[in-house]
Amino acid sequence: MNDLENFLVDVHDRIPGVTSDAMAQLPVRAAGSTHASTYELLARSVPRGPGPIGVLDLACGDGALLACLACRGQPGLALHGLDFSAGELAAAARRLGGRAALVRSRAQQLPYPDGSFDVVLSHMALMLMDEAGQVLGELRRVLRPGGVLAAIVAAPSPPSAVHQAFIDTLRASERGAAWQGVRFPGRAWRDEDSIRDLLGGFAELRVDDVVAELVGDPAAAWGWYGGVYELQMMSPAERERFGGRFRAAVARLSAEGQAAASSLHFRLIRARCD
Repeated sequence: MNDLENFLVDVHDRIPGVTSDAMAQLPVRAAGSTHASTYELLARSVPRGPGPIGVLDLACGDGALLACLACRGQPGLALHGLDFSAGELAAAARRLGGRAALVRSRAQQLPYPDGSFDVVLSHMALMLMDEAGQVLGELRRVLRPGGVLAAIVAAPSPPSAVHQAFIDTLRASERGAAWQGVRFPGRAWRDEDSIRDLLGGFAELRVDDVVAELVGDPAAAWGWYGGVYELQMMSPAERERFGGRFRAAVARLSAEGQAAASSLHFRLIRARCD
């Protein structure tokens, strides 16, 4: 594995559920409707009709998305989860209690035969994966003809006073020595034209904006920003100092009336395999 993958495994082995802790209770709006979370929104891409329907959750984490689907009790729904963090998979196994088949693997070489699945889902993971073309080629391979790929990815959010406080505090903080060289590859997923280029091998591509509102007070702001990857690159002591500085900055903004709710933006990508 490369430096980024080693970092991600370290974080998710130490803090399984770090993504779902931040996002499972965060309501979002998409295409004129409100959804309880991005997990609930993404789960809607799996049809509720009669099975069999094979579903793969790529980078399934602690199983939050698979649990949304398992709770349907839908006959013929065969759930599979793949992740490269042993800690996340252990948490997923506890959550799901045998309702999904879980596998540890990288996305660049999936351990499934051709045409294994009707639906592949991925929540906040594709933009973290190197070799995006190879990953998408593997997803096309394991999807059946007519199968659906649906994913949530991060998108640029509009400027806000709270986010600027986060950036300013981050600039004044130090990474731990072990993670100095880690860089995230997600730039290709940042705008719709790039997404369309990446998924040129798929048909019926649709990209929808997804928006959440973050309340501008110290506790709510820390509930979101406290789990971001940049903070996991810091030593525990530096992370604690960061938290104190950031919460104090948000408190000052709130007292000055500048910490109104800010928007967090994501994208829902859906496409069909020819």
